[in-house]
Amino acid sequence: GLMDAKVTAVVRDFIFGSAKDEISPLAIFELKGNRENSAYFEEAFMRVSGDIPSVIAHIESVYDKFALDYPFQYKFVDDDFAAKYETENRLSQSFSVLSLLALFIAGLGIMGLSIFVAETRIKEIGIRKVLGAAVNQIVWLLNGGSTALILGTAVITLPVVYFLMQKWLQEFALKIELGWAYFMVPLLLLLISVWSIQFYQSFKSARANPVDALRME
Repeated sequence: GLMDAKVTAVVRDFIFGSAKDEISPLAIFELKGNRENSAYFEEAFMRVSGDIPSVIAHIESVYDKFALDYPFQYKFVDDDFAAKYETENRLSQSFSVLSLLALFIAGLGIMGLSIFVAETRIKEIGIRKVLGAAVNQIVWLLNGGSTALILGTAVITLPVVYFLMQKWLQEFALKIELGWAYFMVPLLLLLISVWSIQFYQSFKSARANPVDALRME
């Protein structure tokens, strides 16, 4: 019987169900026999290569010689696993599209805001330059407020994001551990993006001739 089978190999744990489930014990047997002694299998896994349609047609022809009562059915393992995470894949695609759209809209808003701030503070910039302010000081003056706002928002939102992600990960038996890099790296990239958008206008305003800003209209 199966309990008398000889152990020929031990393999590492692998996911044969879903990442949402604990990996349970699994024994793989080489079954020999026929229907009379109930030692037959219902599914077979095969690694194929080359001309896939031709290979499948050959497998079907061989199958039909031995299983006249059951139709030949097959599916690819990668498609089968992908179906297990269809919901997660749809969420990932939706969030990716929405994130890119939000970043594009935010970029346009930041560009318009930087131009507006520079125009409304043009005389202040001119006075500061006359009094000896350096270009880097003026650049920080124009961009420091948005930087502080982003950091303040991050302090409020990141704990909420961490909580929601932890709650979502609880659905999985096999999951990653959330580290600081998952939050700090996107925050750093966001700051770099905002500064990249604002830098040109603020640098242009900081290098402008203060005489043009302070002259009598």
